[in-house]
Amino acid sequence: MKRTIAIVLVAVLLLAVFCGCGGSPSTSTPKPQTSESTPKPEKTEEPEPSQEPTPTPEPIKGKWVLSETLADSRDDYVSEWGEFKGTYTAELYEHTAEWAYTPDPDDPSDGPVPYSGSFRCKCSLPKEIYPGETWTIVLSASADYDEKPSRTGGICCTVDLHDMVGSYESSGGLKYTDNMFYPVFAGDPTEYGHTDDTYSAGMTDTITFHVPLMTSETYLERHKDQLLFFNSNAGSTYFIYSWIPD
Repeated sequence: MKRTIAIVLVAVLLLAVFCGCGGSPSTSTPKPQTSESTPKPEKTEEPEPSQEPTPTPEPIKGKWVLSETLADSRDDYVSEWGEFKGTYTAELYEHTAEWAYTPDPDDPSDGPVPYSGSFRCKCSLPKEIYPGETWTIVLSASADYDEKPSRTGGICCTVDLHDMVGSYESSGGLKYTDNMFYPVFAGDPTEYGHTDDTYSAGMTDTITFHVPLMTSETYLERHKDQLLFFNSNAGSTYFIYSWIPD
């Protein structure tokens, strides 16, 4: 009997142990979702406001016309020193320098034989200049005759472009920005930067201008009249181009 009761007690104890090990249903709080686990809403790109292109200003129509009032522009003078005489003539498109030596019977140092030379510079210009186009100046120097090279002087010339609108190119790579240097020459002049140059039988340069379109009234106002000087050691002439609207 005691043995039976003991067996029953052991069974009851085992049952109590097993029942205590069984946990109650889980009531844990769910983990909050992180940003990695939360799907991000897709960004909706807002369309940029449309920008209309800046309209290009309409070109101002017109042209520059060479004024007729320049026909009387001329400069003549004569210089003499010792046995030498220089005669200079500056007409509108052509300048000349003539040099003559007449021996002094009492001073034979330069030789007993007279000699002379004649030199010429020419400038060709258009009658009209159109914005947005190109135009050219042809500048040349030559010796008509020279009886004693390097003793009869010469001629040198340039064009002053400071008041002309646009950029230019020289076919000979010459510069026209120095008012005291006349790059085109013939003979053996000693003025305007040619003291140390060797003798030149003559040369020609073509100056090509690139003229911009006129799209600004303010810019056009500054260039309504364009002034160009044709200078040489024989004198100066000038040209005015006046704006004529279409």
